[in-house]
Amino acid sequence: HEALSAYISLIIFKDVLLSLDVDLELLVRMITGYKYLNNNIPVASFENSMIELIHGDMIDADGLDYVCRDVWAGGYRNFTIDIDRLINSIEIVYNNTSGYSVAYNAKALNEIETVLNIKNFQYLYVIKHHKVLLEQYLLVEAMKFTACYHLDLPDDSADERDNALRSLCDYHAYITPKSLSQSKYKLHRPTDDDFVALMKLYDTENMYIKQWFSRKYDATPLWKSKMEYFSIFKPVFQSLSEEEYKNIHTILISPECKHFLCTQFNLQEKDIIVIEVKPKLRKLEERIFIKLNDNIKPYSELSHDMFSVVGTELPFCYMYINFNALGVDDKIMHIKTIISRIKDFLLMELREKWDE
Repeated sequence: HEALSAYISLIIFKDVLLSLDVDLELLVRMITGYKYLNNNIPVASFENSMIELIHGDMIDADGLDYVCRDVWAGGYRNFTIDIDRLINSIEIVYNNTSGYSVAYNAKALNEIETVLNIKNFQYLYVIKHHKVLLEQYLLVEAMKFTACYHLDLPDDSADERDNALRSLCDYHAYITPKSLSQSKYKLHRPTDDDFVALMKLYDTENMYIKQWFSRKYDATPLWKSKMEYFSIFKPVFQSLSEEEYKNIHTILISPECKHFLCTQFNLQEKDIIVIEVKPKLRKLEERIFIKLNDNIKPYSELSHDMFSVVGTELPFCYMYINFNALGVDDKIMHIKTIISRIKDFLLMELREKWDE
């Protein structure tokens, strides 16, 4: 969406921006976060500092805005940030080695740690919550079928549905109205409301659309957190190296694992959903500079604690089963049985790899 925002700025607002003597390249770089580089070495360091304030890797204006919003909207009260204190501590400093850079006064150290801890907490326990991920999965699948309908395209294969959604969501609709062949709906500068309307115009009995609208999910997660995942599979990989663990993770998310479970429990592939969660955790590292007693130091030199809320960076996954298709009442007992079969499959696959 950053690239699209930059494109719209240059196409629709170009004349206005030029009349205000706006540096269009710097504007686009501030929107997208691409700094000026020469052979992968930062140049134009003052401009890069401006880019970092708006679209930085660690702390920026957009990030602070959504951190505060999500803490309020999410309803969790375990973190508070003194935003004014943090903003008032920002300086643009200069040194002969790296030129200009953004630095924070030492008095804002607590706020910096709090912001990064909130981001890690939100990523792990809110953005990557098992229900959030399932709902996102259902929405995307629902929109794929919706796109096929409105563009009058076949929906028989996953590739056809993927291509239809890409075609529906291309950038042309943000510039000129796009008439959809089947429904004659005119898509122009679409918002969330447009896509909800398109789903309603298609078929609210579609299994994905129906679940997304009703919030009544057929699929149940076999585990509900990263902690539970590692607790379940620790006996399998507790003696393995990190690289060997990644082999296990690859096996778990593979089509072969899903096929094995389908065979074992007489399920169809649509009855099993596997969603991978990749680490995107923010470390308190050298990209944040602190001004302490008129000296500029990387944060990592001031603290031994690279992580706070987080812990391991290893990837994991959620696996969901449609228990309606199994026709069982005792979900807890069957979850244990399914997990036991998954472990059997893991050990079987690992033995083959070790034999090789």
